[in-house]
Amino acid sequence: MFLVEKWWEKYAYLSLREPLVPFYSMAGVANWEDSPVPLSHHKSLSYASLYSYYLVEFWKLLREQKMKPNQNAEKLFFTMKNFRNIFNSTRHPGVQIDSMKTYFKTEDEGHCPSHVVVLAQGRMFVFDALDPSGQPITPPEWESNFKHILCQCEEKGPGQGVSALTGENRSKWAKNREWLEALSMKNANNLMLIDTAMFVLILENGSVDCETAVIHRSLCGDPQNRWVDKSLNMIFFENSVVGAICDHAQYDGMVSIQTFHYVYLAICEIKGKWDGNGTIRDLPLPKELEFDLDPNLHQEISRIGEAPTDSKFSPIFSRENFYIYGKDFISKHKLHPDSFIQMVLQLAYYRLHGRPAPTYETATTRNFYNGRTETVRPCTFEAIEWVKAMLNDKTSEIERRALLEKAINKHDKLMKQGKANAGCDRHLFGLQCIAMEKGLETPEIFKDSAWTKSGGGGNFILSTSLVGYTPMGGCVAPMCLDGYGCFYNICSQSIHFSISAWRGSSESSSSKFGNSIRKSLMAMKRTLEASHSKL
Repeated sequence: MFLVEKWWEKYAYLSLREPLVPFYSMAGVANWEDSPVPLSHHKSLSYASLYSYYLVEFWKLLREQKMKPNQNAEKLFFTMKNFRNIFNSTRHPGVQIDSMKTYFKTEDEGHCPSHVVVLAQGRMFVFDALDPSGQPITPPEWESNFKHILCQCEEKGPGQGVSALTGENRSKWAKNREWLEALSMKNANNLMLIDTAMFVLILENGSVDCETAVIHRSLCGDPQNRWVDKSLNMIFFENSVVGAICDHAQYDGMVSIQTFHYVYLAICEIKGKWDGNGTIRDLPLPKELEFDLDPNLHQEISRIGEAPTDSKFSPIFSRENFYIYGKDFISKHKLHPDSFIQMVLQLAYYRLHGRPAPTYETATTRNFYNGRTETVRPCTFEAIEWVKAMLNDKTSEIERRALLEKAINKHDKLMKQGKANAGCDRHLFGLQCIAMEKGLETPEIFKDSAWTKSGGGGNFILSTSLVGYTPMGGCVAPMCLDGYGCFYNICSQSIHFSISAWRGSSESSSSKFGNSIRKSLMAMKRTLEASHSKL
């Protein structure tokens, strides 16, 4: 039996050899306008403590199997398998191929590790997020632990920076990890503590001045304060801003978005201020994890820290917040918000570059057993016909509206097919894997230039995904040198885009694409309002 599920993990994620950041990990970012707490240097540890507490509460919900299974619009239940991989999970580097390991267990399944790892200034600390009775430690106790960690860092100065090794090429990191583990039993135990931890928390030096900086610092920050193998790295900046690094191999974006949204709603509910028990009990203090290092590993850590950044594949990000209208306005015109934004992206790209872009959009297939995603290709003949009409001054707004509805109807149909596992890309991917693993000659379709030009083989110019209708957003790097990554979250009165481009591209520009998106959003607003008034 052939399982696309396993092939997808193997070839789309685990066999890739480039560093996880910035190439493959997802970044987490939230709308600052909707922050549940004021941005403050004085309250940053308090906010980090609240966030950590409610993150553990979510972990506890999963452990107790009290979280209601997700459903789609047709009330079909989604597989919840991906939620097993966000906590207590890690990616293990291999010389040829990585593997995924999860140590999460429900209460019915048995014991589950309950410690967390905190990174700060190149040092690592571990402590239990539960008290001796099995209940989550309180936010004041979290804050006390964070203060202890920062005091230790201030007294001792910069740490060993072992985490930097995880940001290397995967094959190189696999060899270094094997060497590190073999040096001593202490090293092996430390690595196991990190692998099995609920998640990694990062107390980041410095503040960020905008949402774009959150994305950049998350994916391109100090490698000595990132353990990128972990499924979830939460990053707390000094001005009460939070970012995240998520391993895409373990789960898809909406799993982390739902997790973050739970925490966001919980903090909003208490208005950003803990009103529970303020007593700080005499619990074990955080313990520092120190490694036995030899000259070889010291040299490797120094080399990584001093290595020049590859300017060609250095990402440039842009977080574009559009407040003129949002989901409510689009829905009022009886158009699907996601399909509408996909047309925005088609118009924005064509306006900027003068040609269509092969486009990838994620369609969830989680209503199937262990389902993940299928590809929707929004760059249709109908979409481009409408785009040309929008850029033609002689076309009336009535005609533009009709062509827009036609393009959106086509996109709605493709999305419905994708969600029903009736798309073409995963099917073709499976056939390609069969040929490859059976040693057969590569089928002609995958040799045809049209396959690559249409986006096949990871060559989509626009890599896009809706990450929901909440203030939670995310970002990924582009698939190819001249492409864009574009995640977007749609709120009632606003729309938010996280755009990425490679510095080495002579064609793409995240800021110019963001400006083109704004122009397209305004042009489409004029079309809808003008055509509506004439109906």
